[in-house]
Amino acid sequence: MLRRPICILPAAALLLALFMPSASASSSTVQPTALLPTGGFSIVQPDDKYAGKTYGQWSASWWQWAAAISKPNSPVDDPNGANCAVNQQGPVWFIAGNTTGGTTRRTCTVPDGKGILVPIINGECSTVEGNGTTEQELRACAKGQIDAVTVTEATIDGRAVNLGRPNVGRFRFVSPLFQISFAPNNAFGVNAGTGKSVADGFWVLVKPLKTGNHTIDFHGRAVFPGSPPFDIDLHYKLKVTGE
Repeated sequence: MLRRPICILPAAALLLALFMPSASASSSTVQPTALLPTGGFSIVQPDDKYAGKTYGQWSASWWQWAAAISKPNSPVDDPNGANCAVNQQGPVWFIAGNTTGGTTRRTCTVPDGKGILVPIINGECSTVEGNGTTEQELRACAKGQIDAVTVTEATIDGRAVNLGRPNVGRFRFVSPLFQISFAPNNAFGVNAGTGKSVADGFWVLVKPLKTGNHTIDFHGRAVFPGSPPFDIDLHYKLKVTGE
């Protein structure tokens, strides 16, 4: 996730779930068929709803979840996955990137029957952060962050997901205007407060996986003028259990 214009971007907690290029998820090896049910998983298609919500609406819910958790309990600021179950509820399980870049490896147990929302790389702009006062200003701020994305990659159980080229944006979604509350000592370094926000970014919603062991890897990169590329590489080992 990108965070403000650069921490994933200095202008909004770009909670980016970016990561460094990985051989298993290189854009040159992505196959279109990976969008279809294969290898025991399937993806919610961009124009479809899941549990009554669009991708854009789920992205808003994800940000509300992530912003409301204080360190050291935040799944965003988690070196190993120990916090992955914090405040999880409803039909979709949220997994997190991180705000510092680099490679993070996490292990997580997920109840069966849950969709899994993957934040390939994303950001938000809010009135809390002073990114604007109108919806138009917040949308422009968030768009500016994600327009800087040059790489989006993901694999599930070792199979590449066809996200398309970042400039095409097949899996890029913009949220409706939503209310966001940043907890004290949150993982994004934003002062505690409540305001309005707009999120923009790349997401994949995985339909419930079969019980057993799975892997989800995702990578993103953003390049801003005058700064080195920002990369994040997330590796999740998931145990889906019916217990």
